[in-house]
Amino acid sequence: MRVTGTVGYQQRIMLPPTSTMIVRVIDLTHGDDAPNMIAERFIPVDRRAPPLPFEIDVDTRRILDPQLARLVITAEIVVEGRTRFATGRYPVLTGGSGARVDLIVMPVSQPQ
Repeated sequence: MRVTGTVGYQQRIMLPPTSTMIVRVIDLTHGDDAPNMIAERFIPVDRRAPPLPFEIDVDTRRILDPQLARLVITAEIVVEGRTRFATGRYPVLTGGSGARVDLIVMPVSQPQ
């Protein structure tokens, strides 16, 4: 199964060419205390302007309980090894959510 979408940000800046966008699909079926990352993709930003497109393949065999699954997607932008922008969790593929999602990353106050 494939999830597609874009990642955007509101700041009027160009990211350094070495920036990387990381998109993850996480299974929260057993709650926030036991997240299960089922897909992860690292995408070079390469001086592209937002919104930045992505595609990520989800191996449905990694979903812990397909009948009760609660999947979310997150994104972050890493600059020089530090997370500079990140999203919250957005529902995807479950609970009436589709396979396309447009995400907005926000600045991280203390880069990690």
